[in-house]
Amino acid sequence: RECTSPMFSTGWRRAWPTKTSGMHVSDVFNGLAKSLADAVIIAYIAVYHGLTTKGGAEGIGSSTTRSVVVTIIWIALAHLFFTILFYYNR
Repeated sequence: RECTSPMFSTGWRRAWPTKTSGMHVSDVFNGLAKSLADAVIIAYIAVYHGLTTKGGAEGIGSSTTRSVVVTIIWIALAHLFFTILFYYNR
């Protein structure tokens, strides 16, 4: 079924080749590797900070904040590493 929106009036059958012409199979695998790394980083840091929480409700709040900040930093570093690893030799 064709999309009838004026914004996408060309239809997916005509638009799909132009969207995928610059994409390689390695791009898909790189994206999957980054997603898996993100999941591991988020899970590990959240569990670690959750299990080491002390101090009641205030401790939970500060552990959650610390966990989010540390996770953002580690994900940014992981993405930097993957970008260097996957795209430096292209």
